Amino acid sequence: MKQIPLTKGKEAWVDDEDYDFLMQWKWHLTGGNRNSKSAGKYAGRWDWTHGNRKRIYMHNVIASRINLPSSPDHRDRDGLNNQRCNLRDATNSQNLANRALFETSTSGFKGVTEHRGKWQSQIMVHRQTHYLGRFPGTEAGKIAAARAYNKAAREHFGEFAVLNSIPQEIS
Repeated sequence: MKQIPLTKGKEAWVDDEDYDFLMQWKWHLTGGNRNSKSAGKYAGRWDWTHGNRKRIYMHNVIASRINLPSSPDHRDRDGLNNQRCNLRDATNSQNLANRALFETSTSGFKGVTEHRGKWQSQIMVHRQTHYLGRFPGTEAGKIAAARAYNKAAREHFGEFAVLNSIPQEIS
């Protein structure tokens, strides 16, 4: 494993066999959803083709070298870990399922929001929202809503599911 320097003092990890090929370009820290904990956590570069600027992501370059589709998923959700063993084939829906909790979350749990003094749990599958239930506006209700999300995420997303971490003393 080797490290490729990025802007802002960051670095991306790649396998030895990809290092020399990738070092022909200058890479920078870029991308990610602004509200996600992984915001700005990809290695990218600009490509100018026919006068148009296009962002190229390092993980997509590596994916094409190992015959993965053009939007691979990072198993560990670290967009700077571009080792081949960390990239896997994924549909857009699976890739979205593997997204981390948004920093703007008020509940601290994925798929759990407050609505009219109660906790509500829901999950998005293939661009459709599935309502999982409303729970009391207590800490126990919030935990129950998080458990409902976890159950649905396991059923719908399998290995791509990002589950809520529920403290042991509450489980």
